[in-house]
Amino acid sequence: MKLQKAVIMIEKSSDTKKRWEKALSGKTQNTAKQNVIICSNLKMAEKLFSEPRLEILKTIVSKHPESIKQLARLLQRDFKNVYNDVIFLSDLGLLELVEHGPQKSLMPVPKYESLELDLAA
Repeated sequence: MKLQKAVIMIEKSSDTKKRWEKALSGKTQNTAKQNVIICSNLKMAEKLFSEPRLEILKTIVSKHPESIKQLARLLQRDFKNVYNDVIFLSDLGLLELVEHGPQKSLMPVPKYESLELDLAA
């Protein structure tokens, strides 16, 4: 199964508010895409997708680690920090955590093969 592309969209707060108002008043149809993450500014996107988190995503896609512990070893980073970032990325919907092996370790599985930054006008 080919993975889709996830889109990180930078949208002004006022545009987000207008979109929500339309949706809540029933003036728009639900066209929400499952693969879009909306940020109100570039600074927020930079925090969400820090260099270490992007490196985690890249390593998962290229090396296919069987556990978060193995991922931390591949990255040569502290397990706790990698674990927290993996949980965060999973909560964002970019990763799936699957029980794997006899010890039922959590294996991070990417939901998308690429990320695209969309600077909404």
